[in-house]
Amino acid sequence: MRSHRRVKSNQRSVTDPNKFQNYKSKKMTETVIQTAGTTASLPRPTVNERVSVTIVPIFNDRPPASPSGSQGEYEAIFVLGVPGTTLFQDCLDIPRLLTTGDSLFLMPPDSVQLQCMIEGAGVVAQICFTPNAENRVARAEMTFHAPSFEQAEEIAWNLISDMLSVWSFRHDSAIDVSGYQIREKASHVLLASFGIVGAPQVLDINFGGPSTPERRALLAAYREGTNATNPFYQFLSFFKVVEGVHKLRTHRRKKHGKNGPTNAEVVERFPTEVAEFPDVLSNVATRLAGKRFNAVIDDMRATVRNALAHLNPLESHLVADKYGDIKQCSQRIPVLRFVARKMLLAELQVPSESPKD
Repeated sequence: MRSHRRVKSNQRSVTDPNKFQNYKSKKMTETVIQTAGTTASLPRPTVNERVSVTIVPIFNDRPPASPSGSQGEYEAIFVLGVPGTTLFQDCLDIPRLLTTGDSLFLMPPDSVQLQCMIEGAGVVAQICFTPNAENRVARAEMTFHAPSFEQAEEIAWNLISDMLSVWSFRHDSAIDVSGYQIREKASHVLLASFGIVGAPQVLDINFGGPSTPERRALLAAYREGTNATNPFYQFLSFFKVVEGVHKLRTHRRKKHGKNGPTNAEVVERFPTEVAEFPDVLSNVATRLAGKRFNAVIDDMRATVRNALAHLNPLESHLVADKYGDIKQCSQRIPVLRFVARKMLLAELQVPSESPKD
C-alpha cells in the first residue's frame, strides 16, 4: 500500500542541521522527511508500507506549481535493492536514500555506467545505470516527457521494471526497486516514494485464545501478509485468511446446523458511518459504508485475486512490471486487510473445537 503526502518547501528557508541529526530521538510515531532545504515530520504508518511524498517548492516570484504536475520533462531516479535486505527506512532522508542502492549485478569490467535507450508505449527514454562503491549496479536515472506526475510514475516504472525482469531471468538473480524520486524539471516539484517502517506496538501476551492447528494456519497467513514487501503476495496472503475463515464457517454449519456457534456467523458489514472507519480507509469510507464484507470480497476475487493467482498471457491478468497493475492491487490491500482482520478476530472468539472431528 502506498500513501501520498504533500509537503510545501520554502526554498529560502534555512534548516537547523541538528534537527535532523536527532531524528532517532523523536517518537517512533513520527516519520522525518529530509531533502535539500526541507525538514518535516509526518505520522508514521501503522504498518510497514511504501509512502509517497510530493514536495512543492514555493518561490517569491511565482505562484506554487501544481503537485499533480503538468506537461513537460521529468527526471526519475530509481534506487535498486536486493529483496530480503533493508527495504524499509526509519525516516525519509531522500538525499541519503538515493545513495543506498545495491544489487547482485556487477558492472561490466572497466565500465563506469551503462546507458540503454528504451522505447515503450510511445515513450522513448535513455536510462543510465550507475554503480555503488562495490561496483554493483545501484541506481537508474532517466529523463522523458509526460503530461503529469501520475503518468510520469507509470512511464518510469514500466520502463525500468521491464529491463529488471530481463536481467533477473538472464542471471537467475533477484532484484527489486527500493524506492524512487521523480522531479518535474520546469517547476522543481519532487515526488519521492520509499518504504517506511511502521509504528511500534505494545506487546499483548494475553491475546489469542486457545490454540488449534486451524487457527495457527490463519494466523500464519495473516503474518505472511504483514511481512510481505510485494503487494501481490501481500494481497494473496490476506485473501487466504478470508478464504480460510469462510471454510471453517462452512464446515461448522454443515456439522452443527442451526445449533452450532453463531457469534462469528453473523452478516459482517463495514461501518455504516464514515466517521467510524479507520484513517487508512478514509478515502473509501463513503463507497464502502454499510456494505457486506462478502460483496466486497466477491468483487476482489473477480477483479484482482484470480488475475493474480493465474497467468494466461492471452487473457486479462496482473503483472508486477506494470505500474497500473501494482496500483490496482495496492489500493485494495488496506480494505482486504481490514476485512481479514475483522473476520479472524471473530473466528478467534468461536469456542475451540477441531473442524476435523
